[in-house]
Amino acid sequence: MSTTNRLRAAGLLLALACGSATAQQAPVYSLAPGRVLSATALGAGTFALGHYSASRVQPFTPAELAALDPARVPAWDRVATRYWSPRASKASDYLLLGAGLLPFSLLALPEARQEWKAVALITLNAGLLNDGVTHLVKSAARRPRPYAYQTGPLPGLAEAQASADTRLSFFSGHTSFTATASFCAASMFDDLCPKSPARPWVWAGAAVVPAVAGFLRVRAGKHYPSDVVAGYAAGALIGWLTPRWYRRR
Repeated sequence: MSTTNRLRAAGLLLALACGSATAQQAPVYSLAPGRVLSATALGAGTFALGHYSASRVQPFTPAELAALDPARVPAWDRVATRYWSPRASKASDYLLLGAGLLPFSLLALPEARQEWKAVALITLNAGLLNDGVTHLVKSAARRPRPYAYQTGPLPGLAEAQASADTRLSFFSGHTSFTATASFCAASMFDDLCPKSPARPWVWAGAAVVPAVAGFLRVRAGKHYPSDVVAGYAAGALIGWLTPRWYRRR
């Protein structure tokens, strides 16, 4: 099956799941200037401040790395200090990219196409806010990543430990972003297709995607379980709340 046919099939499945009718429906979202400007300013401002704060973080010195003691890591997080997997890290990167497309997959639905500007704006606002909050928290916490405690000639380890990113473990950005994207998509599906029998399955999928991302990040040695839990919660909250802001009262 060609890529075009696959996309058409995916769109048909979404449309059937939504129970779409071709008739126009009343708009679900409002693009009133006040809502748009406030949400966009918050997202863009948080994004800029977060990246500025993260850029000020300096790498560990060799002496600081040598002084790190895994015994000081809480017991529930210590397992992550034994992991290092570039393969799992790359898999989480692919999942991150795929999750970013989830809200836009809704455009296969007639209901979403009628409000494509709102769908795109909600997705953009949620992504900017999530990214900004994540970087602000990371730069404030400056928690060493689990691989900082690793020693030995592991592929890519020395290069990773020399990066300032080694200080930015809490919380998991991959998990928070995938949670924001998947929960934002599920929330908009819920708004646009309130009578769809597929809603429980859509929400279940939204819950699973960031959980898989979190598992991969722990297995990669990039994050502790607590990083993943916090990132999941923050991302899911942003993904759920952003469409609520734009809903017509």
